[in-house]
Amino acid sequence: MTRRRRRVSVIAAVVAAAVTATAAFLTLPAASAAEVDFPTFATTSNGSDPEVIFCNHPTLGSGYCMVTSQDLRQPGIYPMNKTVSYFSRDGIAWQYMGNAIEERDLVPYGAAQANHLWAPALIAGWGGDNNNYYLYTPALTNASNHLSSRIFVSRSSNPSTGFRNSVLGQVTGAPSGLYMSDPFVFREFRTANSPHYLVWADGDGGTCGGISMRRMTSATSIEPFTNPSQVAVTINGIGVLGNCGGKGRPYLEGASLYQFDRWNIAANPPKGGLPGKYTLVFAAKPTSTPAECQQPGQPNTANSVLAYATSNTVTGPYTYRGIIMCGSKDEWTNQASIVEVKAANGEWRLMLVYHDGAKVQNQVRSRYLRSECLYTMDNKFLNVMRTGEGAASVHGYRQWCLNAPTVVAIRSYHNGKFVRSDSGGVMTASKATPGTWEEFTLEQSGGITYFNAHNPINKWVQANRGNNTIMARGESKGEWERFTLHQLSVIPNGVRYGIRDSQGKWVRVDDTGKLVLGPVANGVPNHSSYYFDVIFLST
Repeated sequence: MTRRRRRVSVIAAVVAAAVTATAAFLTLPAASAAEVDFPTFATTSNGSDPEVIFCNHPTLGSGYCMVTSQDLRQPGIYPMNKTVSYFSRDGIAWQYMGNAIEERDLVPYGAAQANHLWAPALIAGWGGDNNNYYLYTPALTNASNHLSSRIFVSRSSNPSTGFRNSVLGQVTGAPSGLYMSDPFVFREFRTANSPHYLVWADGDGGTCGGISMRRMTSATSIEPFTNPSQVAVTINGIGVLGNCGGKGRPYLEGASLYQFDRWNIAANPPKGGLPGKYTLVFAAKPTSTPAECQQPGQPNTANSVLAYATSNTVTGPYTYRGIIMCGSKDEWTNQASIVEVKAANGEWRLMLVYHDGAKVQNQVRSRYLRSECLYTMDNKFLNVMRTGEGAASVHGYRQWCLNAPTVVAIRSYHNGKFVRSDSGGVMTASKATPGTWEEFTLEQSGGITYFNAHNPINKWVQANRGNNTIMARGESKGEWERFTLHQLSVIPNGVRYGIRDSQGKWVRVDDTGKLVLGPVANGVPNHSSYYFDVIFLST
């Protein structure tokens, strides 16, 4: 159901014969202004390990439900003793709903009070039970043994409350003593009789844990097995991120599994396509800083990245496809949930909800929730940076990417690099693949096109007539910010365009990769440095 992405391109060729005096214009919808607010998402409290699902609250109606862990901000390795619940009607503005469950609620069913209530999971219904929600929570069964983590299940007709009084016990079917944490329950299709699979982390950092998966036989049981190798998920190619303990892969945790062709976004997919058929998203601890994370604007650390792999079958084997988000500047871990929300123009878009953290002080960790928009190209996720504004703010404002009606990346045909804008607004064609700093919106009115940069946030691209450079620093749309996109010729799967400023000069890439105004005015350029591909990232 994925459509081929739409590409607008300009190629160095003999184009004079193809150009007429009245050039064609690319018409696009108008953009909305971005809101900039606090850099957290849903709550300013110390939330982490988020999972977001569609749900139907008995009193608040249909919307989104989120469960998270919550750091106690005490010394130790992520001490936690509660799972917190939130509700939202649109996935943007969130309401705190209280504690879904606490560690002490699980003690009668085999858990220890060890401040180890990590990474919960929530699912709407199980099998034919459409009246209840099931909460999956990892907890230690022996407070003195950090490898005694098991997964506990509770049930409620309310997705936010009621779990504390209806604990069903541990997930059964796994060998005694097997480490099980960071659960995710995947329903293969949205039908009552669809199979369910439990995905979990099968070890911690000290044991170089990986990802396991097993088909479920009930809400509290999986198909029995005796050898952990029977359920280990194979991810081919993941060894490029590290070799933990000689296992040929890095330490993995916090996995989630998606089937995007069953989502609302599949009816009008992004131009870059959707990964899949099955997409496994997980945290991975690289041995060293990956090359794609050694880029301007990235934290440039070897902390845990968010990566993904795809497969044509649920249980794999999976093929590693790349990094969604590089490691944090300060926080060692990261886990995330992908959710679809509506942008300001009504389009469904993908949003990453993840946790970040402040620098550890006196062995105390403090994490918080963040969000960013996700874009794709060639059916692959683009690497997303952490931005100050995120996709949505703590107060429920749609930020730059969810306000933008049309998001594009621009590539120079001359050097094959994507155009980026640094923090000072200097624009160069210098990135091999597009990311957050290579995202722009297009807004057109009366044949005039305006470019709005994601970095610096909400700055308009302008032709600086003082030095003939192109920069993203305009505070508003004025004469210097006016451009026109001229169709030069039509080619298979694309259209050839040129970019001119309001004085008729054409934009080009110089030998250093910087965008400048070329000497050609009024005439038609015939050098490849004047030609760009404009690749649509949103629908």
